[in-house]
Amino acid sequence: MTLATPVKLTTVLYRLMLVGLIVVIVILGLRSLHLTSNYDTPVVMYMGYLIDNLGYVPYRDFLDINPPGTHLLGIIFNRLTGITDFGYQWLDLLTMFLIMALAWAMQRKYGSRAAWFSALLIGALHVVALPYMRIQRDYVILLPIACSMWLATSTPHLKLSWRSIAIGLCIGAACTIKPQSILALPPILLALFAESLLGWRSLLKIGIYATIGLTISLGAAFGWLAARGGLPDFLRVVGDYYPIYNTLVYDGNIGDVLAFPIGQSSISLDRHLRAMFATLDTLLLLLPAVGGSLIASRRLNTSPQRRQFILYIALGLLFYFYPAISGRYVLYHWQPFIFMLALLMGLCLFTPKRLRIGIYWRDLAFVSLTLILVIIALLTDFALLPFSQHNPERRLRPIFIEEEEQARLQPVLTYLRANFRAGDKIQPLDFVTGGLQIMLKVRGEIATPYMYDLFFYLHPTVPIVKEQRTDFIRRIKENPPRFILEGLQKMRIHGDGADYRFDELVALLQTDYTPVVNSPAFILYEHR
Repeated sequence: MTLATPVKLTTVLYRLMLVGLIVVIVILGLRSLHLTSNYDTPVVMYMGYLIDNLGYVPYRDFLDINPPGTHLLGIIFNRLTGITDFGYQWLDLLTMFLIMALAWAMQRKYGSRAAWFSALLIGALHVVALPYMRIQRDYVILLPIACSMWLATSTPHLKLSWRSIAIGLCIGAACTIKPQSILALPPILLALFAESLLGWRSLLKIGIYATIGLTISLGAAFGWLAARGGLPDFLRVVGDYYPIYNTLVYDGNIGDVLAFPIGQSSISLDRHLRAMFATLDTLLLLLPAVGGSLIASRRLNTSPQRRQFILYIALGLLFYFYPAISGRYVLYHWQPFIFMLALLMGLCLFTPKRLRIGIYWRDLAFVSLTLILVIIALLTDFALLPFSQHNPERRLRPIFIEEEEQARLQPVLTYLRANFRAGDKIQPLDFVTGGLQIMLKVRGEIATPYMYDLFFYLHPTVPIVKEQRTDFIRRIKENPPRFILEGLQKMRIHGDGADYRFDELVALLQTDYTPVVNSPAFILYEHR
């Protein structure tokens, strides 16, 4: 006897959900085209502008702690977009569709329902959080990671050697942007080995070819940096600043940036769990992902399906700890983990042909739970990410408060557009709350190698930080920039390793500069 009622109900729910996801992607995707980039994205774009348009050498001419692939990414994106907000949006949506396409291609093993649901869910999760996710590096690296997963599990017609090299190239490219991406390489290579159905010698072959690809990607990035003359300075940054910067922990659960003593581990399982399980948002994604995993574990009837399912689980577990490595519990750092959850959620809709008449009511419950929870999440909380945002206003409708975000910048932009002259330099005293976004819009040039003032207040008793404070004041006095832009809403560091007293800077602003714009978000000083 067949159970037609569950089959029919599941089909109706599935079709309704697909339509809903498509509507969300189309409406919010089109709505995003007039928005501007913010948070970390303008930092990356501005560094690309300094390098590509003004001839700056990274690490030598401006201080930064990001790997060289970040700068290459900024250059490439700027060239593709023309450094326009509209171009950024199209590029972001194109990246999203490519990731969706790779997810669809991988999920085809589990049927068209699982493939379309996972792909559209990944797109919807992105567009509802666009003000936070736009061209963020943790989202961009999903493209090479997803491509590596697809190569390992869904391209048996390609030679094993070429697949291995391509996987190494992809993961290497991701590592030049986010070094933690290397987490994905071992399970992906093991999945390729299992897919090859060859002896243990093939594992060595896969490892060698993947290492070749990895070396090519890393060599290209660091070779470019060496050719620009910035490699020695990068090595000094690694030695001098990484120990300081790695003491920072952004605790998304309480909205604080904590500075730990140098040498003390900032990795805390308790903090990680609190960030992960802070709100119901986590359960809205975790429960159906677990449901999809349970359904898949009972129904997988081919070896390729099982191997790919194991890869999803392995990568999901690894990417769960991805934010803990850097101690950054910011929205976009969870994107690789969310991507894996979306793939597992799609397995709720996996029904092998030979079992199509064997759907049980408990299976329908899993499918219904998935669809209902996703609907609730989309309707009640656009953030759809695994921890609470500390600003309640940002939890309500992030796509629609973008105008408010941009209104913060407008007083400074209006003044600079009316008074800024060619050759004028601006010194920002900000981090990720709009200072470099303003610099990029007016094509302003930094007055010192310090693009933001974060390092001035982090472990100021350490000799290297003392030196840079002294160097900063000296440069400002010797070659005073016409404008100094101070952000008033920048994140504040707390803890034993932070100190916001900078008396020399305060005295300099009081004696040599006059506030010409004083808004709730920024003070723009002009040299007297």
